[in-house]
Amino acid sequence: MFQQNGKAPTLLSRAINNLQGKLKNSFLNGHPHHIVPGYNLSKNPDVENYDEDHLMNMFQEFPYDANLPKPLLPPARLPQCVLRNSDPALQLLKIKSEIKDNVNQIIKYHETHRKDLKVCHKTNLKWTKIGKDTVESSVPRYVAKLAEIMECDPDPEFEGEYNWYYTGGSLDNLCVFDRNILLFPYANELVAAPLIEKPNSSWKPNLRIAGKCDLRSTLYEVKHVVTAGRCCRILGRQKYSCNFYSLRDDQEKLELNEIHQELSELPYISADLNLIESNKYCVVNSSRSVEFKDLSKTKCLSCTTMPKHGTLPDNWMSIKFNKSDPNLITFVDRCCLYYIDLRIPLDGPTLTLCPKHNLEICEMISVNSASKQNSFHQYLGTYHSLLLCDSRFGNSSVVQKWTHQFKSPPVFSSIIERNGEEIITLSSQLAGENSIIINNWTSDTKMHSYALPYMPPSTSETLKACQDIGKCLEPNLRNRLELCNAGTVLNLNDRNDVTLFTQNSIGDIFYQCITHEKISGNDSDVNTNSLLALEAWEEACLAQSKTVKPLVISEKASMEHIFNEMRNKNRRLEQKEPKVRCHEPKWFQSVEELNSYVDIFAPELLAMWDIRQDSAPLTVTPHQKVLSWLEKKTPSQSTTQSQNLTQSQEDTSIINESNEILSQELISVSQNVPPQYTLDNTQNEQFCYDVPKSKKSRKKLATKKNYIAGF
Repeated sequence: MFQQNGKAPTLLSRAINNLQGKLKNSFLNGHPHHIVPGYNLSKNPDVENYDEDHLMNMFQEFPYDANLPKPLLPPARLPQCVLRNSDPALQLLKIKSEIKDNVNQIIKYHETHRKDLKVCHKTNLKWTKIGKDTVESSVPRYVAKLAEIMECDPDPEFEGEYNWYYTGGSLDNLCVFDRNILLFPYANELVAAPLIEKPNSSWKPNLRIAGKCDLRSTLYEVKHVVTAGRCCRILGRQKYSCNFYSLRDDQEKLELNEIHQELSELPYISADLNLIESNKYCVVNSSRSVEFKDLSKTKCLSCTTMPKHGTLPDNWMSIKFNKSDPNLITFVDRCCLYYIDLRIPLDGPTLTLCPKHNLEICEMISVNSASKQNSFHQYLGTYHSLLLCDSRFGNSSVVQKWTHQFKSPPVFSSIIERNGEEIITLSSQLAGENSIIINNWTSDTKMHSYALPYMPPSTSETLKACQDIGKCLEPNLRNRLELCNAGTVLNLNDRNDVTLFTQNSIGDIFYQCITHEKISGNDSDVNTNSLLALEAWEEACLAQSKTVKPLVISEKASMEHIFNEMRNKNRRLEQKEPKVRCHEPKWFQSVEELNSYVDIFAPELLAMWDIRQDSAPLTVTPHQKVLSWLEKKTPSQSTTQSQNLTQSQEDTSIINESNEILSQELISVSQNVPPQYTLDNTQNEQFCYDVPKSKKSRKKLATKKNYIAGF
């Protein structure tokens, strides 16, 4: 985007040519897009000559430092979804993702069994009236299932990868009644609390004189306009309503009252108040209908439906009044920036600016803010960059560009003018994704940004610094600090110090000064104060966790029909349950079956003893076989063998006694070892019967874990 001229040397020309242009598709397909760094671009850089010293002065380090963020309010009470490891800002995305998966599953089933399924056309449906306002029709089962799933969709108008209803944010700061007041939702109330400045860049809300008003639903965006007569008009955008409040200073306490509620059947996407006439406002809903209204009149002053340029992925839009000319409205969608003139009939936009030539293929607009320096300039935040557009240049309206390297699209933006420079903050819904950009203005048309975007420390870094010294070790504290952002705002005090306030999805607010000259690590006084504040905040969280409200009944269903069916005697099972067969051990066999077994190794074993298997009678007992064998041997051999037998018996008895002693030492005293009895042959025959008459179940003895029987 640098202008080339003859003074530029060859090396600089090569650098300019190689750095220009869009990223290649091969790179975009193989790498995460947010990791691509970028340099600050300017359409008309203030360059007199291209010598090295002058060029090096155009690129500087970020001039300020930021301290660790600290909590502002007591910890908000946790909702049930957070206790289930969920996030209020992501619940809609979670439900939509589940519905999409179920729909894709049915579509995949239809594609697989297309030939077997019945084709259903809308024109072929025959409807039958069964009631006053009820009709029915017969459709295939998969169509009925698909309709049932789509009927569970809580918001058919919403589509996207992040919750863009939060665009704009739930935080706002105003200076009125000689006070610095912060607007924020807390515990289902809209609170207007004055801020009291303390040493070491600390703030304390004066909740004693704060004004409060009940909220009916989640507050997505809040705007304010200071009017004459020490009064302030506030607009709060919710999903299906826009609520208007008045803020007054009643002696020593602020009064915040609701004065009007504008309802809508379609979700409101964006809204803004007229800076000159506080009774007038504009809104845009999900059908791209822009309405210009007045609080004192019931009817809409004018309205129009904005056209689409190409196919847009969702219904996100943003609308704002021009700060210098209240008759101009800026309207932004994912593609373009539109200017609407209220002095002519609203048949469409008066001017359209499209910055797609300066964006990557995957980039779309996600946030917009007006410049404080010049009414012709508009800041547009995209998925990967921040653009400054000038409406006087038509198609080549982009005059500056920064790269923020966010993982998620920016949703919140805040701008403050300080000492001839604009401090712009961009924030996404991911915790800790905040970027600070400084744009220096030398005149209304000349500006330059010397430093790259700076990302200040996050609350997770404060937690890590506390844990490094052995503090804030509660494991659930990290999950709480990583909840999604719901709003950000900048505050400027009397000493020109800028403070960034951030609120998460459950109402916790953290703040940090972003214009320190220099901070010497975590040992500085300002960072030590942040660590102590987070430690005290953790103790309040632990005390609050003991008083978590129990679950209550939110909806009751009648179970009378189920109870009646269970008591109906005529609807019993006709088939009786099968009897449970007694389990017989595998080792328990009858004598007949045991006698039928044949030992195939018996002939070879008996051949060593000169005994044939078929010659032995079946009635001969084993001890008789041994005696007959001994009689066949000579007396000398029998004497020698008898001595050996006697000696072996003695050795065996000694070994048995030693084994018995050793086994008793290994058996636990808590175990009852059953005694072992040696039965003779006649007793064995008594216990070997074919069919047992009765069988008593023995209680299974408790065994020691990893105990092996016999040791």
